[in-house]
Amino acid sequence: MGGGLLRVVTAAMIASGLAAADRTVSASASSGKPWPDGWKAISPREEIRPRFAFEPANGHGGAGALIIEADQRAGQTGYWTKSFSVVQGRYYRFQVFRRVKNVATARRSARVMLKWEDGQGKSVPADQP
Repeated sequence: MGGGLLRVVTAAMIASGLAAADRTVSASASSGKPWPDGWKAISPREEIRPRFAFEPANGHGGAGALIIEADQRAGQTGYWTKSFSVVQGRYYRFQVFRRVKNVATARRSARVMLKWEDGQGKSVPADQP
């Protein structure tokens, strides 16, 4: 990788049109916040914002689950994002589990993306072997 020593990766799950379900949402036990530190719930406009929630023990293997739920309104769009610092020349492994219900095409409605950026937020080209 050329450039600086620090890279920032943003993991985002984009969800559009997910069906709503009744859930109990608890605050994070460690911080008392509605979701874990560093995670942000983003939607381009308030009128198309789905419901964002965090369930501390309802994810894969009993881990926490970040949730995006849409109601009956059409066109709801939003995503979770978090930045992680990385060091040039080191290897990283990312693992994401998703559960999608009541959508026609999961790969279109609930994508998972990794976006590599430099310290200034500019895209970084892939470092192919």
